[in-house]
Amino acid sequence: MASDTLSAPQNLETLRIWGWSDEFTEHWRALDVATREQCQIARIVEDPRGAFMVQGISHDEGPARAEVIGQLRKGDALWPAVGDWVAIDSSQLIRKVLPRKGLLQRKAAGESEDIQALAANIDCALIVTSPNQDLSPRRIERMLLAIREANATPLLVLNKCDLIEPTELQTLLDDLRSRLNQLDITAVSALSGNGLTELMHSVRSLVPNSCPTIALLGSSGVGKSTLTNALLGEDAQPQRTSSIRSDDSKGRHTTTGRRLLRTPHQMLLIDMPGVREFQLADPESSLESRLEEEFSDIQELALRCRFTNCGHEREPGCQIRTSLEQGTLDHDRVHSWRKLLAEIQSRRVPKKSSPRNRR
Repeated sequence: MASDTLSAPQNLETLRIWGWSDEFTEHWRALDVATREQCQIARIVEDPRGAFMVQGISHDEGPARAEVIGQLRKGDALWPAVGDWVAIDSSQLIRKVLPRKGLLQRKAAGESEDIQALAANIDCALIVTSPNQDLSPRRIERMLLAIREANATPLLVLNKCDLIEPTELQTLLDDLRSRLNQLDITAVSALSGNGLTELMHSVRSLVPNSCPTIALLGSSGVGKSTLTNALLGEDAQPQRTSSIRSDDSKGRHTTTGRRLLRTPHQMLLIDMPGVREFQLADPESSLESRLEEEFSDIQELALRCRFTNCGHEREPGCQIRTSLEQGTLDHDRVHSWRKLLAEIQSRRVPKKSSPRNRR
């Protein structure tokens, strides 16, 4: 039987400021005694190529470099991602990845079937967009499914709101809430600081954890790095920022890797490179049920159709088609729902091999 000194990590108080909770203490207790005796727990805060940077081993020291043991490079072992809790030995080798409460991921861009891990163990995800050509409800709906599949709470942040008139902004917010099934939305200007206090209150009300981990998602140029700088405060090393190109309203990449950072508000931020293409990952997951939850308004209509196998095209008694004709249902939202459902169902086809997560 393990001794009492092994019932929790020795560096527990330091780990708490990096987001440790009682849930992970249970995962620690489930590890074998040898691992608990020989290893310390740390959290991955950055994933530069070739190694990982971790925090939590010492309260006074900065991030430490850690490499992965060979066993984790084989088989079905979890490959570490930013936000993971890991067991590290005295040689700074990662020997175990503790079970996750969720993983934010997407299918890699292009034709590859690889899955790209974005962030592990997040409590909340801020989808950051701006009121210009970047604003895409369809992309937001894709991100919402991935966030809920990661067991995290989404919050839409409409940044750069000082660029439009207040009446126009209110109309836009009303339209977005209607389109996105009354999703929580906060309007801010990260550059001027307007709305940041309200944003913090929104996060705290949605995620009452003592030290929540928050991921920032969005396209390049929407102000994620500026928002990160504003939330980190004056004493933090600033993230690089850039403006949106004037010719096509598309952003420039400024964040080149994923980093987990502490804020003065007892929150942890994971900033990451901009993502314009967001394909859903993990066809073996519960994405279809997540889709039903996210599009509950359409799902409720579908259940009231005359025929249980209604294709929602020309069938008599189709409640979705009736709502579209009456103007009470958004055509583009229905199109997005159809496309996502088809994508999820098409990816159920068994693959010859299961690809490893890409870093």
